[in-house]
Amino acid sequence: GSLAIRNSISELETLRSKLHQFEERVKRLDEKYEQRLEERIQELHERLEPQLVQRSDSLQTSLDSLTTQLRKVTDPLVERMTVSLDTLAYEVHNVTVPHVQQLASSLKNVSNRLGN
Repeated sequence: GSLAIRNSISELETLRSKLHQFEERVKRLDEKYEQRLEERIQELHERLEPQLVQRSDSLQTSLDSLTTQLRKVTDPLVERMTVSLDTLAYEVHNVTVPHVQQLASSLKNVSNRLGN
């Protein structure tokens, strides 16, 4: 019985040693993989950054151009609308003021008649 126990203990120690070696290998592979991944990310970043900057600049230029074109269209429209509103206000004033004056005169006459 004692021999069997010693053999079992010896096998357990062998298995524990193999497990430890396996854990070390996994750890090294993990570190190696992580390093490769970081290098790959850096490489992609270095390769893509100039393209992204170029695209960003291009988009900004397009946006500036569109803004300029939009202003060319909208500024005259706003100007015409402002002139139209001023004209409309002037015409409404010219139409309403005589009516208001006539109404005030009529009310004054009625008031005078009622007062007498």
